[in-house]
Amino acid sequence: MPQITQRYVDTGEVLLVFWNHPLEAHHPFALSAAAAATCAGRRGRFWQMHDALFRNQDRLDPPGLLSLAATVGLDDPPFRECLAGAGVAAVRSESSEAARFGVREDPALLIGRLLSGGRIEVQEQIAGVRPLNVYTDVIDRLVAQGKRNRR
Repeated sequence: MPQITQRYVDTGEVLLVFWNHPLEAHHPFALSAAAAATCAGRRGRFWQMHDALFRNQDRLDPPGLLSLAATVGLDDPPFRECLAGAGVAAVRSESSEAARFGVREDPALLIGRLLSGGRIEVQEQIAGVRPLNVYTDVIDRLVAQGKRNRR
């Protein structure tokens, strides 16, 4: 992800949209961990929490989540309130949207075009963890195709 972000997102060629799609059947704390990242994101710390969660996957139970939140400066009443309500609702909404696009695996990278009105046309989906070149080959092809279509 850091290489993709640096090469495409930071240069403005690609817009990155992150949706939580926790696979609750595979992990009992997937939903609460996703809610924690969402709540952190509402305060500008999504990626810090995201990274802390992935580095500490053995600490995703409720006490562990609060401990991880403290490491990114979020163990406070507003974070706890979000985690207990709005965060879960937001994750469920994102997950429904991901399912609508056919996402069945985690992670999944949907690559497409942004259309007028904020709609997205998905052109490719890459499911599962793959070597970097699998992602970059598809992104490069679609970016080049988009540039040709704008001429």
